Amino acid sequence: MNKVLVTGAAGFIGSHLCEALLARGDEVVGVDCFTDYYPRFLKQRNLDLLLGQPGFRFVEGDLQKARAREIGAQ
Repeated sequence: MNKVLVTGAAGFIGSHLCEALLARGDEVVGVDCFTDYYPRFLKQRNLDLLLGQPGFRFVEGDLQKARAREIGAQ
């Protein structure tokens, strides 16, 4: 099992990447900042499919402003 950080996890590509990583047994931390250029309801719909899955944790925030501890870096 790998620990993987996926940025843009609520977007189309990021959410599908998270699904594939979880399916192969990886532990995933997904990060997304919900920028205004992408409708939030679309990203939330993608994210809803991931939330609650074993091995997935979501952090809403901007990587430029986040602290490593907030996203689970060790």
